[in-house]
Amino acid sequence: LPTSGSVVSGSAAISAPSATSVLITQTSRNAIINWGSFSVGAGNAVRFENGSGATLNRVTGLSPSQIDGSLSATGSVYLVNPNGITVGPTGQVTTGGSFIASTHDVSDAEFNAGGAMTFRGSSTASVINYGSIGSLGGDVALIARKVENAGTLTAPNGTVGLAAGYEVLVRDAALSDGKFVVKVGGGDTEAKTTGVIKAAEAELKANGGNVYALAGNTESLTKATGVASKGGRIFLTAGNGGNVTVTQKLSARAAASNGKAKGGEIRVSGGTVKVSGKLDAKGEGDAGGTIVVTGRDIQLAAGADLDASGATGGLVLVGGDYQGGKDATTKYLAEDVATAATTTVDTGASIRVDGTAGAGGRAVVWSDGTTRFDGTISATATGTAAGG
Repeated sequence: LPTSGSVVSGSAAISAPSATSVLITQTSRNAIINWGSFSVGAGNAVRFENGSGATLNRVTGLSPSQIDGSLSATGSVYLVNPNGITVGPTGQVTTGGSFIASTHDVSDAEFNAGGAMTFRGSSTASVINYGSIGSLGGDVALIARKVENAGTLTAPNGTVGLAAGYEVLVRDAALSDGKFVVKVGGGDTEAKTTGVIKAAEAELKANGGNVYALAGNTESLTKATGVASKGGRIFLTAGNGGNVTVTQKLSARAAASNGKAKGGEIRVSGGTVKVSGKLDAKGEGDAGGTIVVTGRDIQLAAGADLDASGATGGLVLVGGDYQGGKDATTKYLAEDVATAATTTVDTGASIRVDGTAGAGGRAVVWSDGTTRFDGTISATATGTAAGG
């Protein structure tokens, strides 16, 4: 159980209702607690009664955090430990608000202000989840040089973020490029999931490092379903020439309405990008979504299936917009889409933008240098509607 807790900001009381539990009762909106160590053994429980507020827990000792028991809160919990954080296979984290686990620190002033926060540090330790982490009303984020999900991360009303870097900005609201920004990173950064992610939005981001969405088992999946009239987006981003590998299924839908759901949005970008999994942005009784794959060198390998079909077909761009997006009057997306140097689509790879109840969609495979295409593209229409 956590040891040597000291409240350094806000109003909170630490108690031990039993030999296997710790209770933190918080009466202020925000509170900051320094701990000598912060772990939860199997069969043990730590509970934060912090209303709809937030508690920053900062480990000042030298031991990593190992969560093998239950960690729960009515509000948000931030756990900062430069020695590393692991949620074990029996570990379970459940919060009403957000849960943020990081090896990098955030300033007291930024935390108490409650807006955008920057996590920065020099720790080389990792944040790894083998268990279950769920946020009912907020976000789930793992922030470190190396972050990994081999368990289950859920945020039905928020964003799941795996942010690998030396300095990471957590916005207080998602913008067009998501909620998490890796401002500073390097070649030793890595964001990896082999487990399950289910959220309104999902982001795996590194800067100069590697991003992996891998099929660890038959249940591994990254799924974004959106809330209200927004969300349903997945970002896999390895900036500054990093590498992205996708063998896992990614599925993105906008929030359902009247039994229908528009296709969502999937963005994959890096230096070297290889996709051999299914990218699913299909509409369900509604228009297909958008899939954009950009990089210096792109490969859609055998098994890659990029599907933005719907009642009317959606949009798939691989390596660039229409004719490289050179002409603003004919390109398909309003924003500029980076062009590839080489794009390869192997035998056994497919792109689909079919219209199941109307017009077909649009598909582009482009590079500024060498483009090789041995796969299949389908842009069919239904009835008298136009093909794509």
